[in-house]
Amino acid sequence: MTKSRRKQKKLEMQNDSKKNKILIIGAFIAGLLLVVLFSWQGINGRSSIERIPNLVGSPDAPVKIVEYADFGCPACRGMHEARTMERLMEQFGDDVSVEFRHFPVITAQSPKAAEASQCAAEQDAFWTYHDYLFEEASQGLGVPALKQYATAVNLDSATFDQCLDTGKYEDVVEMDEMAALTAGARGTPTVLVNGQRVTPTYENIAGAIHNALDG
Repeated sequence: MTKSRRKQKKLEMQNDSKKNKILIIGAFIAGLLLVVLFSWQGINGRSSIERIPNLVGSPDAPVKIVEYADFGCPACRGMHEARTMERLMEQFGDDVSVEFRHFPVITAQSPKAAEASQCAAEQDAFWTYHDYLFEEASQGLGVPALKQYATAVNLDSATFDQCLDTGKYEDVVEMDEMAALTAGARGTPTVLVNGQRVTPTYENIAGAIHNALDG
């Protein structure tokens, strides 16, 4: 075999190797996308619990604010203490609605706290329990503490405990988390104004609302 032929053969082998690597990477990415898709469909398929929005304001409001938050998140607690959403509701009135959704990624106890808030929602006490977790949860977010908080806000303990112990709202919380990731959330709080992510400060959210109304 001549020197030029050997060089050509070597180049062909390198090209084949590159093609194989591209095919392997492509197959891996496709497989990963399929896993995410089937996980999402699996959650939707197995969840028999209707998701009732944790909503303040009219569902028909022209501007819809969605807050993805975590009860174990210090920044979420800070936004609550600053009354950010309440101030926006006071300023814009019927033009806005605010929906709280779960993105429990900060602590290992966060997913169960999210489930607990949905158990409270069964008794029409989501916002009462929500406020208590952000303002009074001095005993942490473990299951025994979550049950104590339910008693503190006068929920029916037996109903609440059964709901929490059976993981009734686990799928609902997982669906919120998947929706948050799909929306581009990478931390908490994540705020969307009519589907667009906004830096979660009062000024930025108010500016986005003004733009939405003017548009």
